[in-house]
Order: sequence, then structure tokens, then C-alpha cells
Amino acid sequence: MILGGDELHNNLVYPSLHRFEVKGWVRRRAISCTRGQRRHVYALTAGRNELVPRLSDDSPVASSRDEFCLRVAFLSFLSSSVREQVLAAREDGLRREIAHFETIREKLGGLGLYPDEAVRFLQDASEAEASWVRRLRQIETSGAAKRGRRLDSGSSQRKQREAR
Repeated sequence: MILGGDELHNNLVYPSLHRFEVKGWVRRRAISCTRGQRRHVYALTAGRNELVPRLSDDSPVASSRDEFCLRVAFLSFLSSSVREQVLAAREDGLRREIAHFETIREKLGGLGLYPDEAVRFLQDASEAEASWVRRLRQIETSGAAKRGRRLDSGSSQRKQREAR
């Protein structure tokens, strides 16, 4: 899991790691585990300098939640201005997505309980992600990212989630 978000699916992670390895951005090494099985461990290489600009571009791939979470994991490799661009672009995309869900609910509200619940679920997920992006932007503007520290409100938010 990245930053407490949803788990990234293996169908995203391993093909991406393989592409990164082929391009020389990461290296893979096998290690032995306690029961005799082998596990692959990945590490960034000096070639990651080619990866960083790709993580900050405004390509359509970044519009998916999984790709955005992957970018967030690498934000510390980007300049503060590029981090702000990535976060602002995602926040803008989420704003449009939420407005789209509101339009769908208005136009299709008479379809019944379950269609409305499905759209509401998707809208709630987008609103939760937008809240997280606002928090990341707050971290950026507070200077906490430079100090490598979390904002205090994160622990209280985490406690609230755990209490639910």
C-alpha cells in the first residue's frame, strides 16, 4: 500500500516494474526467504533520473487512481514546482469528475436505488481522493515535505478513520 491508500493491483505494479527494469530505472535481485522460496526486491538505479520527468508529465495515464498513487510515492524526487503541478492537475481532474457524477445523478436519479448508489459510491471515492490531494498540497505549502514530516492533523484523521 502506498501512503495508506488502496492496494495497488499486481496487474499494475509488476508490469510497471518490468518496464522500469528494461529501461534501466530499477534493478531487480532475488533473495531467499525462510521457507526456501525466492522473492524479488527492486531498487531504483541512477537511471531513475529518466523516470522522474515521466512521473510529472500530464499524460492521460496519470488520471487513474493507481497511476496517481504511484506518482505520489515518487513526489520527493520532483522539484516543488513540479510536485505542485502534479497535485494541481489531479485536483482539477477530480473536480471535473465529481461534477460529472453530480450531473449523472441529477439526470439519472429516477433509475432507482442501485444505480444511484453506484454513482454515489464513485463520487464519494473521488471526493475522498480530492480531500487527500488537498492534504498533500497543504503538506507542500507548509514546508513539511522539506522537513520530511507529516502534518499533525494526519494522526488525528487516522484516529478518526480507525474509530469508524
